[in-house]
Amino acid sequence: MAKKGFDGFVLSLGTAETNPAARTAVLTLAATLRQRYPDKHLLLDLRLGLGIESIHVADGFLALGVYTREGRNGAVDWTPIAEVQRSLRLIRKVQMQGMRVFASISRPPMTARPAVKPRSASPAWPCCPSSPRLL
Repeated sequence: MAKKGFDGFVLSLGTAETNPAARTAVLTLAATLRQRYPDKHLLLDLRLGLGIESIHVADGFLALGVYTREGRNGAVDWTPIAEVQRSLRLIRKVQMQGMRVFASISRPPMTARPAVKPRSASPAWPCCPSSPRLL
């Protein structure tokens, strides 16, 4: 996808809390989009907490903010460890269910995170650069 660009839809609730009604609404919208635009890619925000129930309407999930996120004044900031662990569990869960997970890359912070050592066996997933400069 990164080589030819992304042509499709990404459904997300942003940073809003999800509940069963919101997840059902997203699945309904995804099914409608899939019917109307069968040639377009459709990704769901991983933070929605959906899984196997979306296999017939989505091409996969987009993992946003796994390690970094937008901080104060638009600066890039580290995601808290508990949220990173939750995201990684969700990634493993949907991958084990046969769904694809994509990641968006943003410029990392310029300072190192002292409490975290790099993992040599971190989960691999395709990425969609969030900036044309990264292509």
